[in-house]
Amino acid sequence: MYTLYTGYGVDTASLFLGGFLSSAVFGTVLGLFVDDYGRKLACMVFCFLEVVINLLEHVPDFRLLLVGRVLGGLSTSLLFSSFESWMVSEHRKQGYPEELLSSTFALASTGNGIMAIIAGLIAQVACDRLGDIGPFQAAIALTVLAWVLIATLWDENKAEHEGEAATRSGWATLKSSVSESSALIWTRPAIAGIGMAMALFEGAMYTFVFNWVPRLMQLAPTALPTGIVFSSFMVCVSAGGILYSLAQEHKVTAEATSHGIFIMSALAMAVCAVSNQLDPTMIAFCAFETFVGVSFACLGVLRSRYIPESHMAGILACVRLPLNLLVVIGTKLSDVWPADRVFWVCTAWHLGASAVLALGLSVDAKRKAKTK
Repeated sequence: MYTLYTGYGVDTASLFLGGFLSSAVFGTVLGLFVDDYGRKLACMVFCFLEVVINLLEHVPDFRLLLVGRVLGGLSTSLLFSSFESWMVSEHRKQGYPEELLSSTFALASTGNGIMAIIAGLIAQVACDRLGDIGPFQAAIALTVLAWVLIATLWDENKAEHEGEAATRSGWATLKSSVSESSALIWTRPAIAGIGMAMALFEGAMYTFVFNWVPRLMQLAPTALPTGIVFSSFMVCVSAGGILYSLAQEHKVTAEATSHGIFIMSALAMAVCAVSNQLDPTMIAFCAFETFVGVSFACLGVLRSRYIPESHMAGILACVRLPLNLLVVIGTKLSDVWPADRVFWVCTAWHLGASAVLALGLSVDAKRKAKTK
């Protein structure tokens, strides 16, 4: 996307900023409806939006590209709330053992990485044959396939309500979702800690996503094969899912694993901040992507363990508000600061994620101990 927008000669930073602002404002609101109106439906809406977005990418007009980024903000909110919420709900609906959720998240992290590797290779081939727009054309076909599979193979599941809650209007649903999700975040320190840790970690991750291409282009002596580099990153994400499975076998808790990846991610970003050479920077980038792969699994386990299923999508939507605000900050900093300073900010956010998670879980444990 960065390469495509650069080729169009449009303001890349403003387009990315528009997408994250859209996700922070409109995406949060949209996500609050998911639990009540149907998680399968939300996943299908995501696919529809992605097709529209990729069609708009064909037009080298800033206004239409901005519309695409705004729609991308909406689809991103659905991506990170609807699919996981559907899976956790369906897992419990089918009566599968709760401990298998950890294995499911680990397999999903590994599988996501493998599919992204394949996608990166397809993107490189499409780019070589069709130009920078090629990967977006391939994405349309794959998204349509995903929509068909969801429509035909998935069952719908929604949050269960009784009485007036079961027949409330859209506005009443929104008010209730905001009130209930906010109350859970405010009154349960573990949920607040997990939510803020997610926001800080993923805020740094998306800031990294915005910066890795220009940083490597700056350091690489020849043209950068972005598709191959992306596939390399996804190999690391898959490795992260495998590492989490190994941690499970050795009885390492998801809580301890989360602290470990936050601290190690901070170290990786610190290396990126101090290095002006390609090799150590690339190694640090790959290490960070490995920790991202671990985070997909262990944070998913923490969410399923501490966040009520009936409000999962709503709470995840609320968490995306501070997350996207952090990404907006990171994007704007990239315009005014050199890369090394931006990576120092990412380092601080990773350390902050470890701190708020520890605080939230500690306070929650003390409260539970007092009630016993």
